[in-house]
Amino acid sequence: GPEALDEHLEAAHAAARLDAGFNLGEVAREYALLRRCILHRLEAREQRLRPGDLTRLEETLDRVVTRTMTFFWDMKQRILQTLDRMSEAALGDPDMETLLERLLTRLMESALTVDTAAVMLLEDDALVVRASVGLSTDEVKGLRVPVGQGVSGRAALERRSFFVRSAATDPRVLVGPLRRAGLRALYGLPLMDGERILGMAYMGSRTAFAFSDSDVLLFHSVAERASAHIAQTELHAREHEARQEAEQSLALLDSLLDASPVGIAFLDPDLRYLRINGTLARLNSRPVEDHRGRTLHDMVRTRSVGSIEHSLRQVLETGRP
Repeated sequence: GPEALDEHLEAAHAAARLDAGFNLGEVAREYALLRRCILHRLEAREQRLRPGDLTRLEETLDRVVTRTMTFFWDMKQRILQTLDRMSEAALGDPDMETLLERLLTRLMESALTVDTAAVMLLEDDALVVRASVGLSTDEVKGLRVPVGQGVSGRAALERRSFFVRSAATDPRVLVGPLRRAGLRALYGLPLMDGERILGMAYMGSRTAFAFSDSDVLLFHSVAERASAHIAQTELHAREHEARQEAEQSLALLDSLLDASPVGIAFLDPDLRYLRINGTLARLNSRPVEDHRGRTLHDMVRTRSVGSIEHSLRQVLETGRP
């Protein structure tokens, strides 16, 4: 009968399938396969079913399927709504820490049992809290947990999630303010960029000893969005640094070219000028600016242009000066 069913099982199944990217039709087909397998097993038995058993089986499966579909659909809608609200967090082009705190705030607004959440970034050999909302925010920010130590440091080393039922009393929780705040449930996830770990994110509750499947799914969505923003910020920072280095190198190159007593030019494989110094530009009787993007034939008006071009083609083909 229905009183013997553990409703957590179908919720856990639906949550796992949602997290794996299944759609509603695929989940429904799984239950259709389950029904078919059960009926095939029953048909193979010699003992006949008692009157009403098959009806009770069908009713039970129908209840399970209905609850699963309802949970799956409601959870899907809830995640989509949360993702829409998280998209609003990026408005105004905030800095990374502000953006992460906005994402964590959206999580707290959607998951009622979550009282605190934070993002810890991997810096050298430690996890450093860079964004935090909820309980002990000011005390937590900037705290460091060495990789390999405590529950979060160990999880980061092994690139796995972690769960603590009572953070206030668990000695593995090294973040003191969380223990002093009387936290119960504490759940953390690694933030990944492909195979590379960026840090850890955690959420905690002062009222619940465990988080619901739906809240865990929401947290996964927030963690994925946070990972994408962190990776994008790092990429932009590296691009900016590389651009600055390139500009400095080019500025140095221009200084060397301008100071050179001989004519020097850089040409592409089509013999178009990329860079030229003033000495060679004067030999060609044309300004430096006129050379860029133009070919050797365009700019050199002497009879020797044919032999110069032939020599340069040989350099390109053979690799020899």
